Amino acid sequence: MDSDFTPFSHRLVKIYSSYQWQINKHSLRWIQPSISYYRGVIYGGKLLYESISSYLNVSLTNNLSCDFEIDPKRELWNGKYYNEFTYQVSFDANPTGYFGIGSSFSEGKTINYQHDFLGWNREFSFWLNWKPRSSIEIAPEIAHGSQYRSHNGERLFNQWIGLGRISYFFTRDLYLKFFLQGNGYSHYHVGNALLAYTFKPGSTFYIAYNSGWDNTAGNFKKETQVIFAKIS
Repeated sequence: MDSDFTPFSHRLVKIYSSYQWQINKHSLRWIQPSISYYRGVIYGGKLLYESISSYLNVSLTNNLSCDFEIDPKRELWNGKYYNEFTYQVSFDANPTGYFGIGSSFSEGKTINYQHDFLGWNREFSFWLNWKPRSSIEIAPEIAHGSQYRSHNGERLFNQWIGLGRISYFFTRDLYLKFFLQGNGYSHYHVGNALLAYTFKPGSTFYIAYNSGWDNTAGNFKKETQVIFAKIS
């Protein structure tokens, strides 16, 4: 069990505990349940949110695992407290060292921050990891999200998001990554590139380029462009 405190605009207390059982019967490798408690308060003692999450990871074989998560949460927004409740189920399969697929589904009560009420959110996603060569990794993902006024009520928004990541490793210490994200609801799209070099253990030099594009009017218009370098 561990806890940590973050002394920024609010204080966060996080407690996490887990245990893993090794199982040799029924083709299971292990079952790992865990429970986490999060509590955030501002310095005056006013509660921002608190959450108790239960999580279960089941490794069925060397190449297939399942995750189940239940997350009840109490959150303060615009002077009101909301009791949120979400759950998530995900599967991850990696039949070979060079190809993997996965999917995730979640739904539950969440705050609609735009209209200030407790609505119902539903999301699912599918992803793929492919290594045609040991130095190249390609990882596309497609995700869909909808929010409703209630569980079976009016749908307020519906969005599709496409993501793609390509990584190329020149050596173990020098690599190049590209990332693209397109949002069919906001019509705002992001692309970035990152070149990184680890010149000694624990120290890395980064140079990155980020660009944002908007096509709300039907044609792409560049909104942001950032280039930065960093040594850590």
